[in-house]
Amino acid sequence: MNMMKFKKLHGRKITFPFSNKVKTKYENFKSGLKHPELFSFLCLYLIVPILVNFIIECLELKSILSGLRFTFTSPYVFMANTLIIIMTFMISLLLRKRHFWVTLLSVIWLVFGTANFVLLCNRVTPFTANDLILIDALFEVLQKYFNLFQVGLLVILGILGIIILVIMFFRAKKEPRLKLYFSIPMIAASILVTIGAIKLGIHLNYLEAQFAELSAAYRNNGFVYCFTNSLIDNGVSKPKDYSAESMQAILQNDHTTFFSDKAKKKPNVIFIQLESLFDVGELNDVTFSGDVLPNINRLQKKNGGLFEAPVIGAGTVNTEFEVLTGMNMDDFGAGEYPFKTILKETTTESLAYNLKSYGYHVHALHNNTGKFYSRDIVYSNLGFDDFTSVEYMQNYDRTIMGWAKDYCLTDYILKCMDQTKKQDLVYTISVQGHGSYNVSDSYEHHVTITDISKKKEPYRDQLEYYANMIWEMDDFIGQLIKALKARGEDTILVAYGDHLPSLDIHASELDGRSVYQTDYFIWNNCGLKFGQKDIQANELSSYILKKLGMSNGIINSFHQHHAEDYDFKKSLAALEYDMLYGKQLVYGGKNPYKPTDMRFGLYPIRITNVIPDDTGEKSYIVRGENFTNYSRVYVNDEKIETHFIDSNTLQVVPDSPLKPKDMITVWQSHLTCTDSYSYNVIQMELTDEAQEALEMEEESSE
Repeated sequence: MNMMKFKKLHGRKITFPFSNKVKTKYENFKSGLKHPELFSFLCLYLIVPILVNFIIECLELKSILSGLRFTFTSPYVFMANTLIIIMTFMISLLLRKRHFWVTLLSVIWLVFGTANFVLLCNRVTPFTANDLILIDALFEVLQKYFNLFQVGLLVILGILGIIILVIMFFRAKKEPRLKLYFSIPMIAASILVTIGAIKLGIHLNYLEAQFAELSAAYRNNGFVYCFTNSLIDNGVSKPKDYSAESMQAILQNDHTTFFSDKAKKKPNVIFIQLESLFDVGELNDVTFSGDVLPNINRLQKKNGGLFEAPVIGAGTVNTEFEVLTGMNMDDFGAGEYPFKTILKETTTESLAYNLKSYGYHVHALHNNTGKFYSRDIVYSNLGFDDFTSVEYMQNYDRTIMGWAKDYCLTDYILKCMDQTKKQDLVYTISVQGHGSYNVSDSYEHHVTITDISKKKEPYRDQLEYYANMIWEMDDFIGQLIKALKARGEDTILVAYGDHLPSLDIHASELDGRSVYQTDYFIWNNCGLKFGQKDIQANELSSYILKKLGMSNGIINSFHQHHAEDYDFKKSLAALEYDMLYGKQLVYGGKNPYKPTDMRFGLYPIRITNVIPDDTGEKSYIVRGENFTNYSRVYVNDEKIETHFIDSNTLQVVPDSPLKPKDMITVWQSHLTCTDSYSYNVIQMELTDEAQEALEMEEESSE
């Protein structure tokens, strides 16, 4: 009986009751029309795109009412965004399961819109196509913003979504293939109408061709238009008059050098990019129990000012890019990360290369993972001799959000300076101030909020946690300067915030600064005076080098001699194009910068011995040098369970006993590995007395 029931059930199609009801009503309505095929076509290629665009805008603006307001107050912009969606749908005209492919494309657009909504809830910068190339860092960041349950839920929903789409694909009805003389002209017409509408919108100032501020651009121009723009607009545009003559004309009054070693002063140079740091005490709506940045505020009043970053709330690496290269992110595509695109492929002039020409040894430090933003590749193309990321660091604490605290950087900055007798550049990127700031666990309070407006009350806990993190970052700066004073070498220290934190901060809440402006200061013990000056990120390096009498490098020299020229920005963009994407005419057609053979970590990691562990039957002890929490042991290229004991000791538990000649290596998160160590079983030789005692014990047991 049960078998009969199973046979009856087997072969039935899986049904979704609600979708079936909707489908039935849709079919009944369509059958009553004079032209049902036309109605079906309009639903697929007009009504659905309008609905998808409306949902996306509601997510972008975080409100249905705001979505309605945008639709009716900016009808042309809404129409242009809808036309882009229609254009992507038109490809389905070439396929037979048209309803399925339109559904799939709708889902893709809605996933992008949802991703934008989630990002805007956690940072200020919206979702761009360039975020898709950061997928390798997705899970590392997710763990900081979402708990394990939320991450698991997202994964489950993603898997369910894929399963449903697969079922829909196999159940989708095959429709008659459309004639090419109909589908091709329709696709071509859609493309032409969309492009024409966009160009007309730009001409009539309904749409923006250039995005001065990414968040505002998304709100004003619509998500679909801005996201599509970020997909196709990358790199620096080729100048209309690009030629050897035009590039030489830019440099004709510039006395650029490349490898001069003459300078007024050659102190050690330390740059520190402080994660999300700005003086939160300047918020109009919040009062703290004490000065949040006592050291930095004191130093800033003597030599420093406001620092204008190219990003808000995220995009650390773009601030880093401007400081290191002197280039302007405004000239690149919307939301682009050069560290993830062009700098993975080519070298370019940088602060590191410029100081190397004066005899400096150049180091990079970062108390986060080395592969983040492809720094493990890009720093070699920017001229660094070595890069010490958190995988090579020991003795550091973490915040309750999981980020490494900045105190450990003092020791590593000093260790970098101990590496050679030369002057050093130590370029340091901190991470302690990184979001998310949604905390529930207890932590040490150095300052507290004593008064806060009703508007900011929902952010009280986040602001207080952030304030205590940057208080500790400020304390790290104080301790570092004490250590540098004790060291006694001529040194210049430059520190700045990379962007404002993602705490929904608006210009109206700030005391005389924009949302792009953080703080910076300069300290030195070699008699240099800088005074008060507000500065942009891409000006900072050349500003410092000019004080030292160092003009090596085309862009460095161009900043120093032509920053006040009326066409400075246009000329700078031309230099950027030529160096990164063009024929490198300013170098005579050949790039003078070669990638460095960059070393990871300050000290080599080695295996000296591998022995059985007498505390466990199946475990072994790997002895060596400079191991860290990130050290992982591989046996014959297979990863095995590894426990960090100390910098000289790892405990490993292989699946099976080690055999003679097994090849053992230690990797640091796939960045570097040790030389292979061949395992040898060491036979224990017994003394005569021990051998006799062992034989007597065996006889007595018999």
